[in-house]
Amino acid sequence: MAENVELPNSSIEFWLEQAKELKKAADICWTLDETVKYETVQAKLQGLATSLLEASGDVDAELKWLYGNLMAFAIQYLSIGILIHKNPQRFLREYPGNRIIELVEECGVVLNSIQVTFLKQVENTFQWSQKFPQWNVSIARDQLAGFKAKHTSGREVTQEEKTALDELFTSLRNLAVDSLTRSKNKPLEKN
Repeated sequence: MAENVELPNSSIEFWLEQAKELKKAADICWTLDETVKYETVQAKLQGLATSLLEASGDVDAELKWLYGNLMAFAIQYLSIGILIHKNPQRFLREYPGNRIIELVEECGVVLNSIQVTFLKQVENTFQWSQKFPQWNVSIARDQLAGFKAKHTSGREVTQEEKTALDELFTSLRNLAVDSLTRSKNKPLEKN
């Protein structure tokens, strides 16, 4: 545990706004991914060169990778904001880390099996990628590319998973907004 951990901001508004931006970016990735899939099918029908089709597959894998990570970060940010709002000292000595499931559950939100499975995969990926930072030698970059390919190729984020993540985001966002609204409507205490 670290001493006197300082997060970038302790206001729920900050974390809520950042989470919304991450969700927007994730939604853009989802939409682009669907577009790439459609255009790839059209290209196959027209007999487009194999090298171009392979490039579209790389883009598709990157969009899947980004979508899942952005949604996980959005969910994590909402959870951090809610927990800081409940207890400003919550992360004073312990950084929240990438324990997304634990943070969500601490907010009082019950996760379904799809959400747990997806978030566990993302948590595992975060833990693995921390072992090979980007600035490491090129072999680490190659290993990360192989890992990403292994875990994104053939395993797309399903519509069911997207719906489950959207529902989780909405639940946490509503919890954050309700918490913020209650605190703003709370009468001032007299000393």
